[in-house]
Amino acid sequence: MRLKSPCLLLVSTLASVLLAQTEKADQLAYIYCPSDKRELSVPVFLGACMNHQVGTFECGHKIGAVARSGTALKVVTSAGSTVFVSGDVASQKPDQLVPVEVQVEPAPECNVKVVERDPTKNRGPRQVFAPEPNFPRHRDRNHGTVVLGLIVGLDGRAHEIKVEGSLGKDYDDAAIKAVRQWRFEPALKDGQPVAVHIDVTVEFRVIQ
Repeated sequence: MRLKSPCLLLVSTLASVLLAQTEKADQLAYIYCPSDKRELSVPVFLGACMNHQVGTFECGHKIGAVARSGTALKVVTSAGSTVFVSGDVASQKPDQLVPVEVQVEPAPECNVKVVERDPTKNRGPRQVFAPEPNFPRHRDRNHGTVVLGLIVGLDGRAHEIKVEGSLGKDYDDAAIKAVRQWRFEPALKDGQPVAVHIDVTVEFRVIQ
């Protein structure tokens, strides 16, 4: 029997290692919240120092875990943007805390004094047009609020709208219909528009 050459074995080993690293680089994960805090949401940040919040993720939200950077976890949203969350809120399971296993990147130097980032180049989305919702045809109340989670896309429109705080199906549907008409200036990261997740509150009220 002929033995495999050392070179072939080395190439095979390197390929296996690279494949394993690739598989770990982007792991499906979920935002985990304890059972007594399911109504809460988790802040989302632009950088690994987690000092510039741009939105929130609701409990159970699906993410792609890319790497750990200090205490932060780099993730990719369903819209394809890269953001950061606290490393202790991501889990392999939506209803049980199972730490995700991803590659570790160098920790950011968050305590180093640096020039302040230009707020005109780093900010969350800005609402520029937000018509109020119409009451359902058969309303049973004069006021109330619906909380919606959504992605503000690069086009300034609301995408992937989900009800996070319900007021009843008719009111939820009316809130979603209104938010689909809303327009935003997209969030900016280093001067470039990015898609981010935010929560919005749609208020129903009778003006006296």
